[in-house]
Amino acid sequence: MSRATRIRLFLESLEPSVELPQLQTQKTYLRKLESDIGRTQKFVDRAEAAVSLLQEYKDGLSLERPDKGSSDWTEDTERKAHLLALYEVYKQLPYMAPRNDLIGIATAATLTAKAVKDQIRASDALSDENEALKDEIERLKTILVSYREVNRLILERAQEHPQRMEKLHEQTEALKLQFANTQKSCSLAVKACDEAKQLEETLLSHQRRLIVKLHAMMDWENTIVADEETFRRNISQSSAFLKELVTRLLDTDDPWNTVEAGTPEEHLAKLMVQHGLLKTRKGDVFDVSLRDYSK
Repeated sequence: MSRATRIRLFLESLEPSVELPQLQTQKTYLRKLESDIGRTQKFVDRAEAAVSLLQEYKDGLSLERPDKGSSDWTEDTERKAHLLALYEVYKQLPYMAPRNDLIGIATAATLTAKAVKDQIRASDALSDENEALKDEIERLKTILVSYREVNRLILERAQEHPQRMEKLHEQTEALKLQFANTQKSCSLAVKACDEAKQLEETLLSHQRRLIVKLHAMMDWENTIVADEETFRRNISQSSAFLKELVTRLLDTDDPWNTVEAGTPEEHLAKLMVQHGLLKTRKGDVFDVSLRDYSK
């Protein structure tokens, strides 16, 4: 699949909600974008033509060794040397996109918009948690008002029963201490929640970075570079696989997860087993589970 084809497929897969950069007019933007795609396609066509020319040039060379009595440098040797020189030159011809390349701008706009949406969703989730904590604090404030009213009534009754005043005063002080401890616990809970959320985001970021590096190394080892859609799908499947391992360990009675052969998850699972992060069990299928270090 050529680079221009991959770019067209990527642009077609953009979410409708992503707004393209606002230029002079929509038609001007589309015309410039088509021009950039056309320029990229021309570069690809020229590269393919150069490859075809090299192949034709190579097919015309003689693969037989020269006779012992012939000269070391013949016309055929000169053509072979020329072919090697062309190979070296064509390998070093890069594609230099202009600074105002709309393909790069559109790609950056899409990725930026997606990152903003993810950030908004995370912010909304934190806001919901904050609202829940505020409701809890309001409830505790209401309880405090009730306690104060009860205390006032007790003090009034104490005027009539002086002998019970000291005991009731001690009970009131105990309630005040309990409320103070409750407020402190709420503050600690809010702080712990924020720290846990920050830690979770950091771990997810590290996890995604490791998964991306792992799949990049897999492509390097296999000498096969996956297209962008396949690369993203492999990363998403590996992330879901790790999430499933944690969920099964914490929330279910069966911590085992079956890994299908030939999938990106299989390579990841074998690597984790090799480093002692996963354990396996004997059977006809490849079952793995996270090691529970809390036991």
